[in-house]
Amino acid sequence: MFVISAVALATSGGWILVNGIINFVGERTILWGLSPLVGIIAGSLLIALWIAILVVIGLRRARQNRN
Repeated sequence: MFVISAVALATSGGWILVNGIINFVGERTILWGLSPLVGIIAGSLLIALWIAILVVIGLRRARQNRN
């Protein structure tokens, strides 16, 4: 379940972040008329959440290997 969540977060976060950056440069709106800055922030938060999930997965595997 963690792996599926991580892939979904990385993909969607990356897409939203890149879309926000491209539209920020082009001065256009994205995501239902929202500012590109909202896309950049949302994408960054999703990628941060993805990193947190990867850390949790790594810690669980490290604990399992110790036992």
